[in-house]
Amino acid sequence: MIGEKNIEEMNLLRNKEVINFQKVIYIFLLFVLIFSMCNYLIKGIFKTILGFNVDFVTYYSAARVIKYGEKLYDNTVLLKIQRESGLPESEGPMPYLYPPLFAVLMLPFTFMNYTFAKNLWLFLNQAFLMGALVFTWYSAKDKISCIELIFLLFLLLNFAPIFSNLNLGQVSILIFLLVASSFYLFKKRKDFWTGVLLAFATMFKITPGLLIVYFLWKKEYRVFFSALFSLIILFLLSIVLVGIETNYFYITKILLPLARSRIPHPSNQSYLGFFLRLFSNSDFANTLSIAASLITLMLAGFCCRKKVDRSDFRFNLEFSLVITAIFLISRVTWEHHLVWLLFPFITILVYLTEMRKIFLLVALAFSYAFIALQFNYIDPRLAKGIFILAMSPRMYGVLILYWLLVYTLLIFKNEKKKDMLPGIKY
Repeated sequence: MIGEKNIEEMNLLRNKEVINFQKVIYIFLLFVLIFSMCNYLIKGIFKTILGFNVDFVTYYSAARVIKYGEKLYDNTVLLKIQRESGLPESEGPMPYLYPPLFAVLMLPFTFMNYTFAKNLWLFLNQAFLMGALVFTWYSAKDKISCIELIFLLFLLLNFAPIFSNLNLGQVSILIFLLVASSFYLFKKRKDFWTGVLLAFATMFKITPGLLIVYFLWKKEYRVFFSALFSLIILFLLSIVLVGIETNYFYITKILLPLARSRIPHPSNQSYLGFFLRLFSNSDFANTLSIAASLITLMLAGFCCRKKVDRSDFRFNLEFSLVITAIFLISRVTWEHHLVWLLFPFITILVYLTEMRKIFLLVALAFSYAFIALQFNYIDPRLAKGIFILAMSPRMYGVLILYWLLVYTLLIFKNEKKKDMLPGIKY
């Protein structure tokens, strides 16, 4: 009897220790979450409200140019509109480098004063971001636990590309919403609307067009032709609304020169930006960038070659790989573009935690740190000797994420579904 009593007491002590340990963990997570929320409020919200949202100023000015019937891509007209409207000014004219139809869509903001419009855009971006995260998560899993929600909020509240988007007044979060929702609809077998949303995303910036090519590669022809048809309709609508001359100017004087651009500035975190900083010979750097891009695309194509049912989680990983590859091969990858990477981060995090691959989770944490943490990597003092390598942290993070996805897809065929945990959608 005494022995049994001792055993019961020991079990009670163990249970209390476990409960106390869990309490410590939850208190720690609570403090981390509070710190993250404060971080987001300071760097994402207050800094945006008080700061100079250079890109939103450009959108707002371009919409006013359309409203007044002026030439959209004339920088002197843009600067004149900015001054007449009492908008904040930079050191020189801020060129509008987006398709004409985007300026038309921004027209409703011109019926408000700039300060109200800017704050409304900030509020809308919060809604866009929440929507994108919901679509991303529920493309992978049916439910979310309390711990998963905390980790998701941590990813969100400390992600530097989000702060860049909000501070600049950028449109990349809206594009992230369109990309995430298009994939969610694809998983739900809504092919027509998948293509429509991808077409709208491509209308804002050309890079989402590579996702349309991905669906062609996967022989998802209904998605591809829906996107292609939608792009044609949007282009014709743009011609009707702003004229063929403005659209022709955008294609020949804006889009094609951007496709040939060589920008060594450390803000450019693509292959090309990396090699241009390393080598003074821009032709050699461009050649290396093209070679690296071809290898990246071929490897991605090899990993995505299999015909699988869209309900298979492999599709999520492939889509994530294509998104990641886009930022490596692009001629220009600014930090704010990388907000889309929340899709592959969440996707592979779901998979690796379900499969309990600790080593790969550590590598994923390093990738996130390189991309998410804020530090001054554009400091000109780094542009000397070996320190120049410190000017490409975002690219390193994207590269780690890319290879993680490649490795995961290569071993995915060896995983047996019966050995998997039940959280992932199949």
